[in-house]
Order: sequence, then C-alpha cells, then structure tokens
Amino acid sequence: MRKKGIGLASAFRSITIIPVWGKESESICSTLYWFVSVGLLLGSVSYFIALFFNKFGSPLLGGLFAVITLAFLSRGFHLDGVCDTADGFGGGFTKDRVLEIMKDSTIGSFGAISVTLLIISKVIAAGSLFEFDRAKFIIVAAMVSRLMAVFQSVFNKYAKEEETTAATLVTGAKIRHLTVPTAMLFAVVLCFKLATLGDLLLLIGGSLLITALIAFIAYKKIGGITGDILGVTVEFSELVCLLIPTLSRNLF
Repeated sequence: MRKKGIGLASAFRSITIIPVWGKESESICSTLYWFVSVGLLLGSVSYFIALFFNKFGSPLLGGLFAVITLAFLSRGFHLDGVCDTADGFGGGFTKDRVLEIMKDSTIGSFGAISVTLLIISKVIAAGSLFEFDRAKFIIVAAMVSRLMAVFQSVFNKYAKEEETTAATLVTGAKIRHLTVPTAMLFAVVLCFKLATLGDLLLLIGGSLLITALIAFIAYKKIGGITGDILGVTVEFSELVCLLIPTLSRNLF
C-alpha cells in the first residue's frame, strides 16, 4: 500500500506558496495539526525581513515589510477571505444572498475598505512592536492566529451543504486536532523565549475573544462558518496579537 503523508506538506501547500517536499495526506483534516508550524515559518521569515528594514530604515518600514511578507507567503489567501466576507455581510440581507456575494470573485466597496483598513492597522501595529523592542511578537502572532483557525474549525459547523476542501476540513475537525498545534505553540514560544507565559496567555485570550465574535456574527448571518470566515479569523486574530503588546505594554 502506498504511504500517505502526515499532513505537514499538505498544510504548506494549502495555505502558503512555499514549495515543500513530501506526500499528500490522506485526510485534509490532518493539516490542522500543522497550522502552528506553518505560522512559525511564516512569522520567522517575516520577522527577519522586517528586522532588516527596521535596522536600515524605520520601525514603520519594518512593520510594512512584515505585513507584506506574511501576505505574500500566504498568497493573500486570508486577505481574500476578508474581502469576500465584508462584501457578503455588508451587501447581503439574506443567507442565500450573502453566500452568493461571498462566492463572487470580484471585490466590492465593503471588501476594499475592510482590507485596506486592516492592512494599515497591521502595518502600524507591527511597526510599533519595533519601537518597544517587542518585534518577536510578529512570530507569535503568526502562530497564534493559525491556531485560532483550528479552534474555529473544531467548534463550529460549516454554513453550506457542499463538497469543498473547507467543508471537509470543518466537518472533519475534532478536539484531537487542537492538541499538537497547541502544544507546539507553548513549547516554541516558551523554549525560545519569544514571550512570557503571561504574554502568551494574554494573546491567546484576546484572539479567542475575536474568534468567538467572528463566529457569532457568522452564525447570525449565514448559520455557520466557511473557508472565508477562517481567513477572517486568521487576519483579525493576527491583528489582535500585534496590537496587544503595544496597547498593554505597561502591564507586561
């Protein structure tokens, strides 16, 4: 029998542009185990590129290239989800109409405004981390935000009845898929001293709040989540993780 992959290679191929060696996993749900690992690599690359531009430019320039790198390496996958969701939730008044708009590949005014404000906010938040010598939180933010996508998948139902990759991922996600990424997050962050335990718990708590809020709004609008909602979860929990260290710096 031909051996199948453990999901790591599939995770990178699904949510990044990074070419990796390895077999495809038999179940798309096995990729959930490795979302934090993907976040670790994306965050690390973004951090070191931003560090270069901060040193030879300015904190704001460092923040700009951190956000650019994250968007490029993830092929704008999650930002596209923000655009689709904003257009659907802003322009649709029934579930069917919202889902129809979300499926449309064109970007409307709600999507353009939302993604523009999001990117500006992330650039400023990431730049502020350099000013307060907390730039390593860029790495932590990339990891925590991917973990939130796993939480969203595990605890919510899919909004549509269709056979898509996102539908298979959400319907097949179980509590066990949280164990490996959660353990990896704590192990990497604490072992490499990217943040203290208190810092990490604060970031996770803030991210869980925004994740729950996104899920609540999605349930009100369309009765569940979609692949686009997972993208929104990643982007906004990442923003929260970039903002918290600066906003709460007097408590750290």
